[in-house]
Amino acid sequence: MNDYDIISFDLDDTLWPVKPVIEYAESTLYQWFGKKYPKVTKKYTQEDIRIFRKPILDEFEEMMHDLTFVRRQIILRMANSCDYPEDMVDEAMTVYKKARNAVTFYDDVLPSLEKLHKIFLLVAVTNGNADIDRIGISQFFEHVFRSAELGIAKPNPGVFIAVADFFQVKPERILHIGDDPVRDIQAAQYHGMETVWLNRENQEWPKDMKRPGQIVNNLFEFVDLLI
Repeated sequence: MNDYDIISFDLDDTLWPVKPVIEYAESTLYQWFGKKYPKVTKKYTQEDIRIFRKPILDEFEEMMHDLTFVRRQIILRMANSCDYPEDMVDEAMTVYKKARNAVTFYDDVLPSLEKLHKIFLLVAVTNGNADIDRIGISQFFEHVFRSAELGIAKPNPGVFIAVADFFQVKPERILHIGDDPVRDIQAAQYHGMETVWLNRENQEWPKDMKRPGQIVNNLFEFVDLLI
């Protein structure tokens, strides 16, 4: 199963669990508000801040693919409602991004990437705003395809079309691995790519969906399939 030109990886919940790092980033930012801009924490609980998200998504539906834009809008509205200058937004985003990139890799990630990048061209395909330079894995990846830059998000198959077009390869020469049956597997299949579902939680594959090419429980199994 090693006859591919490119292997594309999802990031969040594929290379690291995303929920803990988002919770950490939001908590870190809230504590920072308490020290630097205390009117924010006097007026809003941490849960209140999360509630800002829905009306912003309703207003800027065309920007749903750009999580950084959404986060900036949340902070901007808090700044305005607390009579703080808009400079607060840039400061807060610096704090948030640093914490957002303090990920904890699954144990299989670094050894697997180390092996695979010596044989295959690796790319990352993500809806999130993780920064692989800050995280320290940019040496493994030739390119990162981010929804914020593409203007569309998975499961729009246009994300995967962008990968094939960028490298001028046929879709069937690309193998995509990710954790989400719809955003990763179904979307990549739609464009004719080969797929591997990374099923770390031993879940059942949805019965009404076309099965992926392969299913693995960890990246060690994935490496064994390819090498």
